[in-house]
Amino acid sequence: MEKFPLSKLPAVQKFDVNRLEILASVLRHARAAHLGHNIELADLREKRRDIRAQAGLVASNARDRGFSTASVGPELDRLDGQIEKLASQIAEVEAIQASKLADAYSARANLEAAVAFADANNLPFRADIRELLN
Repeated sequence: MEKFPLSKLPAVQKFDVNRLEILASVLRHARAAHLGHNIELADLREKRRDIRAQAGLVASNARDRGFSTASVGPELDRLDGQIEKLASQIAEVEAIQASKLADAYSARANLEAAVAFADANNLPFRADIRELLN
């Protein structure tokens, strides 16, 4: 039986190496978005910790000076409102991040499949694309 050259296969002829560039770009974008969400979450959580600490100081100062906590109630309520708002923002970013994480996994799987196909058919592509998979 005579071997048929891979370059003559229709799938190989239709494969565009530029597709790897596009898939790599999608993966880079997904990773950047994930990193951005991580930074945003860290900032929101830090703000929430700061406000909780501030609320603790307000209540502590009131007790230390002999005031009732009711006297600082409006300030504590305002700080509690800020904490609730931050908690809502954190939950929103976490939900977005969870959905985008699925996109990143899909992008990686697609790139892995395309790289495997290119490797199997000896198609050239840039080395930095393979590095994205490491």
